Amino acid sequence: MHLSLDASLSVCRGELSPAHLLREAHRHLVEECPDCRREWSAAREATGAETLFPLRSSPGAGGLRPLPAERWRWRPSDLTARLELLSRLREERRRARADLARLLRQTPAGRQETFRTARTRFASPALAEMLLEASRERLPSDTADAANLAGLVPEVLARMPRRQQDAEWARTLAAQATAQRDEALRIAGAPAAGD
Repeated sequence: MHLSLDASLSVCRGELSPAHLLREAHRHLVEECPDCRREWSAAREATGAETLFPLRSSPGAGGLRPLPAERWRWRPSDLTARLELLSRLREERRRARADLARLLRQTPAGRQETFRTARTRFASPALAEMLLEASRERLPSDTADAANLAGLVPEVLARMPRRQQDAEWARTLAAQATAQRDEALRIAGAPAAGD
């Protein structure tokens, strides 16, 4: 069983228990990933247990106890809210991909002009992440472009609402962008902005 959106939504609708989804995802990882297989085989040998994720658990077996249905089933209003959030996030990523494509077609100077004249665009976490990834992809072949793209991330973050700017993920993303920009400048032989 793959960890698909449908399987996750089945958990949200109460059609599939979270414990079953976890067991199946774990089984899939152990079957497909050699590192996971080695780790869990060693753990199984060390404990002498047939499996560390029993398909059925009994209170005396020390295994996982399934949650009662009322503990893991979501209300329809919960599902509706999560589906609306998923829809908003998908739309944000779609717009971010379009904005990124537009920026990648421009020169570094053109990008700065685009940011200077934009009123409401270029203010999403998705775009900041995509710019950082695009910068990473350009190293070391195009260090100037890599530095420019990483340098746009703080500008994107600065356009977001204050509560988002102050979030831990935003500070982490800003630090990664600064490090990425400095690395591109270092590879290009230019002095970096700081350590």
